[in-house]
Amino acid sequence: MATMSAFLLMGKQEQEKTFTMEGTEYNRGVNYRTLEKLFTIAKERSETFTYDISVSVLEVYNEQIRDLLATAPTSKKLEIKQASEGFHHVPGTVEAKVHNIKEVWNVLQAGSNARAVGSNNVNEHSSRSHCMLCIMVKAKNLLNGECTRSKLWLVDLAGSERLTKTDVHGERLKEAQNINRSLSALGDVISALASKSSHIPYRNSKLTHLLQDSLGGDAKTLMFVQISPSDQDLGETVSSLNFATRVRGIELGTVKKQIDTGELQKLKAMLEKARQESKSKDVSLRRLEENLQNLESKAKGKDHTHKTLQERIKELEGQFELKTAMYHQSERQVSHLSDRLIGKEESCSNLQQKVKELEHKLREQNQLEAATCKKKVRDLENKLKEQMQKSESESAILQHKIKELERKLKEQEQNSESLLHQKIKELEDKFRKQEQPWRLSHDFVDAVKATPGEWKRSEYLTEIESSHTLRSSHSVNRHLSQGSVPVKGNDSIDQMKHKGEVQKQ
Repeated sequence: MATMSAFLLMGKQEQEKTFTMEGTEYNRGVNYRTLEKLFTIAKERSETFTYDISVSVLEVYNEQIRDLLATAPTSKKLEIKQASEGFHHVPGTVEAKVHNIKEVWNVLQAGSNARAVGSNNVNEHSSRSHCMLCIMVKAKNLLNGECTRSKLWLVDLAGSERLTKTDVHGERLKEAQNINRSLSALGDVISALASKSSHIPYRNSKLTHLLQDSLGGDAKTLMFVQISPSDQDLGETVSSLNFATRVRGIELGTVKKQIDTGELQKLKAMLEKARQESKSKDVSLRRLEENLQNLESKAKGKDHTHKTLQERIKELEGQFELKTAMYHQSERQVSHLSDRLIGKEESCSNLQQKVKELEHKLREQNQLEAATCKKKVRDLENKLKEQMQKSESESAILQHKIKELERKLKEQEQNSESLLHQKIKELEDKFRKQEQPWRLSHDFVDAVKATPGEWKRSEYLTEIESSHTLRSSHSVNRHLSQGSVPVKGNDSIDQMKHKGEVQKQ
């Protein structure tokens, strides 16, 4: 364990002592500057030492130890214990590791904000406790592996109070009594150290018990006394100066550095291991020397091969230089082609932009044409509907005309049949009149009667049929020209023939 150290600040003016120890953001106090100096030293020795720095912030309030860095208050009391190495510590307190000076201010501010303060007739913001900053440093020598541990206390002592002057009551009175009692215990320890007494009353107060490692033995202690220039504080000033005089007369002896025993055992084990490894390496070294002699004999035989390889290497170097020149030329060509490619890509992007614009215009034109076509289709549909309505009306008119033509045709057929019957009768009468003048023999006359009558009748019938056929064809042509087709024309001719044969019989 390295030397324990303590820095104590005592006096009457509470605000000035707190400012001296803590300071402000723009005017830092002793606590911050001490850690800043430690980080500076650690940076300067970074090549030979590594340092781990951690801090704890405690306060002794009404003879109770409080952890000012604890995030949540706890009902468990913190007690002072003695470690196996001989130093005193408080188990359960927060040890905040600080890696750089930027983290220090936040830790110190957290501890300062949690400190107990109050007011009295003398001071509006009076410290009601002893604030104790503990700085723990672990150092390791990178050259020999030696490890040391150090502890530094920076203590802002609460000011002693005269009860008749502060006129406090209740809780403030209890706080003042505990402050005066702890300061008296510190004075007793100082007196015992000054007289080199065999018994030092460290356990009379939590303050002196916690600082036992730093107040005696191989520790180094530094105390500052802050006094007030005011005439009203003359009594307190004289008392503080007398206390400082007693402290100044104490001689603690020289500071001794002690190596961490745990680390020492580790170093011894490492040394023994290194010795064993050294022995094994000696054996392997001898073997390596034998192998080296064999290799030297082989190396002499390979010198000739080496010379041959060097000549081959020179040839390959010449080829390599030639290929390097070709490679540089190809790189220039590639850069030229890449420039051309970039230009083509730019032109291609421009063409793509134009294509997009043309597609947009074509899409708009197609939409316009589609709208026009739809309008024309609607117009044509309307016209077609109108034409269909007209054609329906015209078809109705045509059907009416066809019916009238059929009626007229029936009337004509009836008239033509009546005329035909009349003409047939007339012809038959004429035929009968013409038959009488002819008188032949019985057989000849019968043949003549039969033959000419049939011939004439057939002739008359042929004339009648031809006249009726002509009449029917004229009527059919007339109906076709008017858009209608006559019905039962052939049937009327057959009926006429049939009637003529019936009359002949």
